Amino acid sequence: MGLLFFFLPVFLAFPCPVVMSLPAAPSGRTLGICAGIGAAAFLGYCLYFDSRRRSAPDFKKKLRERRRAAAKKASQNRGPPLPDFSDQEAVQRFFLQEVRNLDL
Repeated sequence: MGLLFFFLPVFLAFPCPVVMSLPAAPSGRTLGICAGIGAAAFLGYCLYFDSRRRSAPDFKKKLRERRRAAAKKASQNRGPPLPDFSDQEAVQRFFLQEVRNLDL
């Protein structure tokens, strides 16, 4: 990449005759057609890849395992059990315990 910035002024100072003889920029219609073809190709690739993925023999098994692992991880990160909020003493004990745990 460093060489590009080194030689860029040289290319700009001495333009190549081949580059100078290129045709004008394509029209808006041509660009639209190219964009449409590119979008259709991308969509076709996505559909192809999705069908291959879904037709894999162990797709559902892996999907279930991933969901179980995510649920297990989410249940582990729940935090401490909350006290009964109708019992004022339990709420105060919980609050003091959490403040002590933060000081460690």
